[in-house]
Amino acid sequence: MPDHGTVVPSILEPDRAGAEARIRMLPRRCALAEIRADLLSVDDLRRVVSSCRRKTIVTARRKQDGGAFTGTETERRELLLAGLHAGADYVDLEIDSSMAAEKPVPPERLILSWHGESGDTNSLQAMLARMISLGAALYKLVPHASQVGDLSPIRSFLKDIDPGGPAVICFASGSRGALSRILAPSWGSRWTIGFPPGARETAKGQFPVSDLLEIYDVDSIGKETRLFGLLGSDIQGSPSPSMHNAALRSLGIDARYLPMETDRFQDLNLLADPAGPVGAAGFGVTMPFKEDAAGLSCELDRSGRVAGAVNTLVPSGNGWKGHNTDAMAIRRLVDSLLPPGKRRVLIHGAGGTARTAAAVFRAAGDTVTMIGRSWNRVRQAAGELGVASTPDWPEPGAMDILVNATPEGAAGEPWPDHRPLPGELVLDAPYGARETDLVLKAGKCGLAVLSGRDLILAQAVEQFRLLTGLQAPEKVMADALERWFDRDPA
Repeated sequence: MPDHGTVVPSILEPDRAGAEARIRMLPRRCALAEIRADLLSVDDLRRVVSSCRRKTIVTARRKQDGGAFTGTETERRELLLAGLHAGADYVDLEIDSSMAAEKPVPPERLILSWHGESGDTNSLQAMLARMISLGAALYKLVPHASQVGDLSPIRSFLKDIDPGGPAVICFASGSRGALSRILAPSWGSRWTIGFPPGARETAKGQFPVSDLLEIYDVDSIGKETRLFGLLGSDIQGSPSPSMHNAALRSLGIDARYLPMETDRFQDLNLLADPAGPVGAAGFGVTMPFKEDAAGLSCELDRSGRVAGAVNTLVPSGNGWKGHNTDAMAIRRLVDSLLPPGKRRVLIHGAGGTARTAAAVFRAAGDTVTMIGRSWNRVRQAAGELGVASTPDWPEPGAMDILVNATPEGAAGEPWPDHRPLPGELVLDAPYGARETDLVLKAGKCGLAVLSGRDLILAQAVEQFRLLTGLQAPEKVMADALERWFDRDPA
């Protein structure tokens, strides 16, 4: 069959104007577009398809299948056949639909699809055999992934397919299956699906097509491509892959830094296994696994050992060496603005970043106090780190440095007025598209300010060096970070 590229945007809009606007915004490399007609009228779909200069797929996902189409099967048949007769190249039908059984769509213009629960390689092969018996141009299988382990059967299934055989699209749905949407083309899937610029995902786990093409460059991932992972439980909003992949590309390194989302830290073993779905060569680690990563490490750098938390794992013998690049970043950033020693530091929080900051400032000879909403947790962390703790915010003038190591402020909430600002410097760890209220208030007061953006860039530069053994191109990473924040929000 013709090659339409490996990244297909899925467009779900309520009317013709919205759909046509999305099509106009598509990257040139997207030669094929899926028009989700769930909310379109027959006339709107005809007009969208006939005016589209790209190859098109039309489909309408029923409510029971996770879509938005609420009409009857007769109405859906009328809608999809209208799209076909208007010039759509393919119609996507679920294998269990009445239309698939009635075969009103010529096989050469039919995509048979199946969405279901995860299974083993044999179950995927059995479903493909059933699809092939009905006949179609392409066969799309999308099992739901509830955990990272559900990706292994997909990789094995795709690896076994003859490149000259049936045209198969296969990746996992769900946030735990997101990684497969990046890697599926390298495993043998004809394409992967994302959402267009400025839109929202049409299925859980999708990436913007611009990310698939530019940040991850999925077309160029091959058998020799080294893979690094960012391990965490909620990482789709992290700019780290954008920074690392820009740096790798600028140095001509055939490698990718990929989001590997899971709620089970032990999945790291599967992700690192050369026989597993990824074979990761190293990891960045984020919430909530920084302390777990320290516990796993057979060797720790000094900051990781003191803080009991690391955010970088690199292979070391038969295990992992844990590094805390947050500590390296905090030390470098703060010391450049305020010389160490005898600084009075208040740290808000008791998690991995707070513990790291406390360890850094204590090692520098500063006076450190921890505070937070969970008093018992704060007191325990402070005791383990050998610093003071308090349940009450101090009087104005009682601190030189304030570190906010909680998510507070990331969603735009105001910094409470009853909490005094420090005398010299604010380090606010949360980051987002806009500056936090704490950063803005500190700047207006003439204080030295370090934002979450400053911190995430500085730690990424150190992490890149540890993962690759090369000096990071900091300007390239800074530019990638700014592009990531400046892109059009969905």
